[in-house]
Amino acid sequence: MDCSSFLKVSVVLMKDLKARRKADGSHELSGIQGRFLGTILESMKTPFELVIAEDREWGRLLPNGNWTGMIGKIQTGAADIADSYIVITKQRASVVDFSTVYLTDDFTFAIKKPGPVSASLAFVRPFDFITWTLILTICYSCLYYSNIFSVTKKLTSFYF
Repeated sequence: MDCSSFLKVSVVLMKDLKARRKADGSHELSGIQGRFLGTILESMKTPFELVIAEDREWGRLLPNGNWTGMIGKIQTGAADIADSYIVITKQRASVVDFSTVYLTDDFTFAIKKPGPVSASLAFVRPFDFITWTLILTICYSCLYYSNIFSVTKKLTSFYF
């Protein structure tokens, strides 16, 4: 990146990054991501301009080879850097350089809750059919071999 005396920062406004233009033309950044960006920009002591990604996208590759969102702003030169919760993908990394990751997020899935379970069959629910089959097969095998060995022991110990 060419470190110029004026920095164009592409952002997507969201609850964690809000911007308000003051009367003097400067920007007031709020939200956790806004405060983080503000701290970085203040420490650089470089004047900056916010370039809002109007499509509110991080960046998606279009069939014609151009990019949308903040990645597109960097690709076209409308912005020098972008700041947001951008997920690093192989496609995006082929177009822009990413900083070291400073935030990770855990994604989860949600499914419909199962209905009430019959109390009479509740004891079989912890295991699936295959597991119960294996458990019963092992128990039956133990009883079978135990019975065979005990009969053999009785026959051999008859004379002793």
